[in-house]
Amino acid sequence: MSPYNLSLQTYNIYLNNMQLCLRKAYLIFFSLVAGNLQGDQFITNKIKGGYRCIIWPSIARITATLMIFIFHYYSIQYNKILPIDVPAILIFCFLTGYLINQNVANKRQWIAKHYLKIMVPFWVVMFFVLLANYFVTYKHVFIANTFIVLLGGGLFVSEKLYVISWYITLVLLQYLFFLCLLSVTGYLYKLGIILISFCIFHYIVNMDWYYIATLIGYYSKFFKKTFFPQKINNSKSKICKILFLIQQFCYCFFLTHGGILLLCHNVLDINNSILLLSISFTITCISTIICKQISDIILLRYI
Repeated sequence: MSPYNLSLQTYNIYLNNMQLCLRKAYLIFFSLVAGNLQGDQFITNKIKGGYRCIIWPSIARITATLMIFIFHYYSIQYNKILPIDVPAILIFCFLTGYLINQNVANKRQWIAKHYLKIMVPFWVVMFFVLLANYFVTYKHVFIANTFIVLLGGGLFVSEKLYVISWYITLVLLQYLFFLCLLSVTGYLYKLGIILISFCIFHYIVNMDWYYIATLIGYYSKFFKKTFFPQKINNSKSKICKILFLIQQFCYCFFLTHGGILLLCHNVLDINNSILLLSISFTITCISTIICKQISDIILLRYI
């Protein structure tokens, strides 16, 4: 064999190895990037012949977000309550527990990162809510109450400008619980934190079922056979990417849809059910994209 053929063969082997390494790095990087937004992720496990992927977290988040939208649309348009809000929030809480980042080596960085990822999109939405309330005067609120809501304490404020802000407090309390749980070792210490947290959520917050859903989500991740993933092929890989792309906007959609529905129904006076549904959904999608872009710019600068 000539030196030229030998070098060409070596080059081809090297090129194939590089492609394989890049593919593996891409899959691992993609799974990590997917976990950067409030913990949602594609969980990939290396197996013989490829990778396995769980896509149900994205499906669950998208479904729960649409359930909340339908719930508020129905209550505003028909002044009736559909019993789908609690199941949707339970899904959110379960996903929070299942996909929580367990690396709390730097506690200050961990809590700051999670706090900002929740609060920055909320602040962006609240800026426009406060601006709209200034011109339209939708609701009279105290400055102190608004300040508490902006810090994330909306659950403990009776008269708040944006009603959905109670959920922000719930998520922050869940993160505080996980910070305590993941910071200690030993079953007795963990059991003590779980019991104390349950008492807080039951007697003070009065949302014990949401806490239980979060706890179940956290411990169910240790039983992977319960949610056995599917092997990736080209078609499912594309589906994974599409679903992940959509679910990235779910949190901002969740934050904006209530105000848009009220704007369309009360200010623009859209009473036709089909028009209200279609117009409010379209405006919410546009507002969601704007909110997401602004939030990402801020988060990239400070995280």
